Amino acid sequence: MAKDDELEKYRTGPPADETAWQKMHRAADRADQTWLVSKPIVAVVGNWRALAVIMAIVLYLNNPKIIAALRVLAGEGQ
Repeated sequence: MAKDDELEKYRTGPPADETAWQKMHRAADRADQTWLVSKPIVAVVGNWRALAVIMAIVLYLNNPKIIAALRVLAGEGQ
């Protein structure tokens, strides 16, 4: 839980002057620019269950017995 003095730094109304508006717009612009880098990170963190399933499938398919069976099916022999 945040302390009361920490909550005071978050505004509840519009900026008081033009400088505050400029700072707000600059911060929003910078956030938009960094989204190209942060979007994949957010996607990975938000979709961790799908990644876990994919990793489990890959690990299962890396089993030597499975690889040997796939080679036999492909006609490579043993």
